[in-house]
Amino acid sequence: MVTHTKMVLTREVHPSIHPDKTYVYMSNHQSLLDVALIYGTCPATHLRMIGKQESFDHPVWGKSLHTLGMVPVKRGDSKSAIANLKNAERTFAKGVSLWIAPEGTRSRDGALAKLRKGGFHLAKGGGVEIVPVAISGMRRVLPPGSKHVSPGLPVKTVYGKPIPCESRTIEDLVDEVERFYQLEVLAH
Repeated sequence: MVTHTKMVLTREVHPSIHPDKTYVYMSNHQSLLDVALIYGTCPATHLRMIGKQESFDHPVWGKSLHTLGMVPVKRGDSKSAIANLKNAERTFAKGVSLWIAPEGTRSRDGALAKLRKGGFHLAKGGGVEIVPVAISGMRRVLPPGSKHVSPGLPVKTVYGKPIPCESRTIEDLVDEVERFYQLEVLAH
């Protein structure tokens, strides 16, 4: 456990995760601070994120996202999203893992949203395993719609056992990740 003046952070990493191996990390999405939390806790040696196109169009940080090799996805445009995810598969050959929040947007009420399938297709098509990641507590630290960060609250990240995608249906993979979230996120 790491204690900071701003939060109490607990991180659990399944022992079968290898930092140099390429994965698709999939987390639930609770707060604008999830990106910083993932980059601060993820065991991956090389990690890039997949995010909404609007972030990449932002006048302040958009160019940085592109420069850093992050992957934009235009929501509501399936053809464009599929093409960008297909291009993202090339990062695996470079030994770079990708992080995505398959809910697509932050939870407003703490409930898990239906998982979108793009990241699952990415993992399966790229021949990599999925690492489910459960984030608990960030919603209380910085609630949706708020600009106020509440210090001293507990935050937990759990990096689950990697899920092989070979010989699995997308629906089966979605169900397994949803079960992980139900167990690790909603139980806390």
